[in-house]
Amino acid sequence: MNQQIGLICTDIDGTLLDSQNPDFAGLMEFKRALDDMRRQGGSQWAIVTGRHRRGVIPILEHFLAFHLVPDFVVLEDAYVFQFCRRRGLRSFYKWNWRIRWKRSWLWRRSRNLLQKWQKEMEDEFAEMKVLSHETIDMWMEFPDSQKAEHGETFLKHKVAESLDFEVYRWGSELFLAPAVGRKGEAVTFIADYLGMTPERVFAIGDGANDINMLEGWAAGMVACVGNAPVEIKRIVEHAGGYVAEQKATAGVLEALRSYSCVPYPAGKTE
Repeated sequence: MNQQIGLICTDIDGTLLDSQNPDFAGLMEFKRALDDMRRQGGSQWAIVTGRHRRGVIPILEHFLAFHLVPDFVVLEDAYVFQFCRRRGLRSFYKWNWRIRWKRSWLWRRSRNLLQKWQKEMEDEFAEMKVLSHETIDMWMEFPDSQKAEHGETFLKHKVAESLDFEVYRWGSELFLAPAVGRKGEAVTFIADYLGMTPERVFAIGDGANDINMLEGWAAGMVACVGNAPVEIKRIVEHAGGYVAEQKATAGVLEALRSYSCVPYPAGKTE
């Protein structure tokens, strides 16, 4: 399938990057593919992550070392920034303020319950560190991914009866996010800003917080990497998307090739 991709939206953790086994050669190949798509069709690239600013800056610095420069960066699933190498992140203030207001309203309504959950987490997991004291989330770090998984199960049980919050985990970090302002909304905002229809948008991810941009309404071309959970693969398949066989960076390139004219590097065939 060959289509003109106008906007490429990639999750980071587990999708474009494998923190356990970084694929540096794959990142360079992704850069070459991105450069080709920019030259041929003016494609733009958005990083769409659930990470906070503090957590994404080291990754951006890592990408810049490869001369891999995003056009947009989405933080905490919904806050949209335009990226300039010289000026850094430039906020879309009206959009970001609206998301923050909605999330703050939700927190005010749920503050007692959130404080109760956080206290129970701190009592249950003495080694856990609270990384964020923002009014809109809970961001926690555990000594290792196994303990974080136990924390994830514990917290998911707490929020099971609430539709207002969702629990996400990246390695040893655990994040409780409000169900207001999701990745699909941010992707739609960027596409609208660029004057693009969803049919020209490519989105790829691997986790629960990526679902909202992989259901087919925000992006017409959806995909997941080979290391995505079965549930994510089913959602992508249901949306008529592409499920890559390869993991992380290699899976992103595989999916891009399935939708566009991205060439294989010398010595490789389809």
